[in-house]
Amino acid sequence: MINSAKLENNLRKIAFWLGALCLLSVLLILPNILRPFILAKMLPFQTFSLFLTAVWIILMILDFKKYRPRFNWLTIAVTIFYIIILLSSIFSLVPYRSFWGNAERMEGFISLLHFYLFFLSLSSIFYSDKESIRKLVFTSISVNFLAAIFPILEFLKIIPLPSGENLTRPG
Repeated sequence: MINSAKLENNLRKIAFWLGALCLLSVLLILPNILRPFILAKMLPFQTFSLFLTAVWIILMILDFKKYRPRFNWLTIAVTIFYIIILLSSIFSLVPYRSFWGNAERMEGFISLLHFYLFFLSLSSIFYSDKESIRKLVFTSISVNFLAAIFPILEFLKIIPLPSGENLTRPG
């Protein structure tokens, strides 16, 4: 029989590393796929965020009171934002594209739903764990710093661009 506290502790560690992997997915570039700057980031992020959500659901089954979503002002604002996105997707001119997005931008409701699940999972699991929150924020800042340096290295031709990409056009 597995000790419930040990299982909970292991699941929290797994959740932390899945959250960190979601943040690190920003640095992925796979030059041999269709959209190396979009798909290489979004597909791992979506996969890790779904695993994180599964871990969160298991933790809620173990102790719902401890891991339920906390509805503070930030959570309410983010939830309202996603409800508005859902409504705009339902009533859009092209609902199919609004829900699923496309490979170029990955901005359909389903893709954005992964960000919402990522937010809810992390905010519920690490609600009172300041140390884990601090580590995840540091990871986010570090990854964003590296992501900001990457275009400079490309421009200086220190690292190559994937074939077909070019820095002379905006975006």
